[in-house]
Amino acid sequence: MTRNPNLKSINCTQCGAGLDVLGGGRVQVNVCGYCGSELDAQDNFAVLRRFAEMERPYSPFRIGMQGDIDGVTFTVIGTLGMQERWRHMVWQWVDHQLYSPTHGYAYLTYETGHLTLSRRYRGPVNPGWIGPLTVETAETRPTARAGGQPFQYFETSTNEITFVEGEFNWRPQLGAESISVSMLGRDAMLSYSKSATEEEILMTRYLPTAEIYAAFGVQDGTAAEDFHVLKPYRKGPHQTFFALTSGLFAVIALVLAMNMGGASGTLPRIEKSFAVSDLPQEIPFVVEQADQVARIRVSADVDNSWAFIGLSVTDPEDVPLFEAGRTVERYSGRDKDGAWSEGWRTSTLRFIPRQVGTYTVEVAVEEADTWQRTGSPVNRVTVEMQQGLISTLWLQLLALAFGTFSLFQLARPFLHQYRRMKEGDWSDD
Repeated sequence: MTRNPNLKSINCTQCGAGLDVLGGGRVQVNVCGYCGSELDAQDNFAVLRRFAEMERPYSPFRIGMQGDIDGVTFTVIGTLGMQERWRHMVWQWVDHQLYSPTHGYAYLTYETGHLTLSRRYRGPVNPGWIGPLTVETAETRPTARAGGQPFQYFETSTNEITFVEGEFNWRPQLGAESISVSMLGRDAMLSYSKSATEEEILMTRYLPTAEIYAAFGVQDGTAAEDFHVLKPYRKGPHQTFFALTSGLFAVIALVLAMNMGGASGTLPRIEKSFAVSDLPQEIPFVVEQADQVARIRVSADVDNSWAFIGLSVTDPEDVPLFEAGRTVERYSGRDKDGAWSEGWRTSTLRFIPRQVGTYTVEVAVEEADTWQRTGSPVNRVTVEMQQGLISTLWLQLLALAFGTFSLFQLARPFLHQYRRMKEGDWSDD
């Protein structure tokens, strides 16, 4: 026996409470919010079963509320409390069944302040079905295509009903479970959902929270958390400006660094080479430009060996400026992965002379040893000195900072997509 389509309200046949009839002629059951009785909407609202001691989940939406979504007026006709458990973690949300006389049924989902709209998808889907076994046996992330866009596997979830109230165009049962294989697209989620009684494919998209609250007259809606996998990426109002300006500044700083670096070190370079047996040696070094970088570069013919070369510098008044040392080393060999090598035969020391005149650099090999071979660890040491260098380190760091900021602005959409996919349960291991 079908329900009278003109019926607007009934009294619960179990407890007598007044119930609105909102959901159209395809409603199958109406669950009383007072006594928890499930009434058969197709058979004079006979009591089918009772759902006792249900804990009502929080949602700012109530049965009977009306609001527009994309220009279509929907009415909230039912409420389902849902949860998913995995190990010690529990996720909870609320699904509200919606009804429109012109557009049929849909689901408005409320979860941590985020809102999504789900509807049964009846268009072509390729592949036609993806189940948990398909995911478990797949060597690469499964994909699908629907509505003109590609989808990638996101997660498999087992969902349980914990609360039932209102009208539904199907027969929900407390504690009933369904398994959903979800595929994430650019701006929607495609879900292959299977319960004990039916299989369906749903398309879900994100809704603008403030607009929907306003449309349904919600006064106590909570603010949404920062991230939701379906929440579309929104470019900041000045993001393009920041990206282009930072990139321009990076180029300017880099060009300045290159020009300044090319103009430095034009004074003569001194290079001396000594046998280790002739060390230590003192090398005079004439500085013609004060307050600019001077560089001392030492190198040695180490081969599967190392040497610690001591350096001491005195100023034109024979006052010691500093003592320092540099290690040069070079190792090579072959293993199961092939030939390998590591270490450097050259090392550099920089300082800024504060006055012009003749400086003295003393060079000595203080320690040296071999690795897996015999013979002398080092035979010859070369010292190269150059002055009048201009440090471009800060310009290079500035170019790096501006460039990094510019690239970050350009990469934000890709980072958003990466984060979306990381929220799923797919693993390439």
